[in-house]
Amino acid sequence: MSKKKLIFVIPTIKHGGAELFLLRLCSLAQLEFEILLVVIGRREGLCAEFEKLQIRVQYLGFQKVIYFPFALFSLRKIIRQESPIIVQSFLYSADILSGLALLRMKVPLKIWSLRGTDLASKTKSYKLGIQKTAAMLSTRFPDVIISCSDQATKFHSELGYPSEKIITIGNFVSRWTQNLDSRSIFLQESHPKHFTIGLAARYDLGKGHHALISTAIEFLRRNPNLTLTVSFAGKGCEPGGRLFIDLQQNFDFIEFLNLDRLRIRTAGLLTGGDLAQWFQNLDLYFMSSDSVEGFPNSLAEAVAIGLPSLATPVGAAVNFLSSDRVSKSTSIKDMTDLLQHFYNLSRLDKQDVTTHLKVQILQKYDEKKILSMYTSVWANYR
Repeated sequence: MSKKKLIFVIPTIKHGGAELFLLRLCSLAQLEFEILLVVIGRREGLCAEFEKLQIRVQYLGFQKVIYFPFALFSLRKIIRQESPIIVQSFLYSADILSGLALLRMKVPLKIWSLRGTDLASKTKSYKLGIQKTAAMLSTRFPDVIISCSDQATKFHSELGYPSEKIITIGNFVSRWTQNLDSRSIFLQESHPKHFTIGLAARYDLGKGHHALISTAIEFLRRNPNLTLTVSFAGKGCEPGGRLFIDLQQNFDFIEFLNLDRLRIRTAGLLTGGDLAQWFQNLDLYFMSSDSVEGFPNSLAEAVAIGLPSLATPVGAAVNFLSSDRVSKSTSIKDMTDLLQHFYNLSRLDKQDVTTHLKVQILQKYDEKKILSMYTSVWANYR
């Protein structure tokens, strides 16, 4: 008996959170479905990983918004040829494209996916326009909308998305976290004289790279006998990359560099064992973004390996952490207050909370549990 066809549509397959989640989802869903992945852009990023799974991938090759009509025509042609029972899109532009392409076509189940919350400050106006257009069309086009977190659900409902169509399903916790334990110094001693703070995120607006360095500087001003290392991993964070260049033009931290009290490391984009090793070299993870985290995968990974973690109050951070590990706001003062509060805790307090959060997240975002929620949605095609 042949498998039923499921088409996923996504703008790109770069090394982003949505793309990595879709890779994992495809690897599990192909046991039940014949999957076709339609990428609006070109072959890049995770392409080889999808090909290893023997997932069929079609690249439309349209990178810019001005080519939207051509992408629409191409996608509509593919859907007509494939006759899938489900079409599920990821990210706003893919949602709009698939919604328009499916007009007057008999596909039993049409699904959109919500992967973030508020866009970062200084986001280009056309991206804000895409977000608003998706909200406007969401009442008509999709049968179901899957959101990656309660916060993403709330935000989009307020934006105009029909709440009665939205189902909240979180991400998977990365498999490699299940066989890794943190070696954080905070799990061994209460108040070390030196520790390493990390952030894994592409260098982009809203991700908080500069905010984390500013927080480290303010913390060092409050604690003159301490030294810190701040470590970054992610696209644009490689040695000599955009983050490195921007930091060279910022003189606020030069005094600390000269005194050897602040060390900054840039590791670049890491995967597999290299990423696991990077996490193990951290003593504390700090998600310092200001607005763009629907389901912060890197924070989830940190918590899942038992690495003490802090975060700003954005996106789904409150689902992963206790209230005393989330700052009051995204201001440098509140972030520094949070870091200082954590540092002042006893080793047992740090250890007990960290262990509890690890157990909690591994249970809540278990692979079988998340997949079961998806298959329940997919089973509702008419």
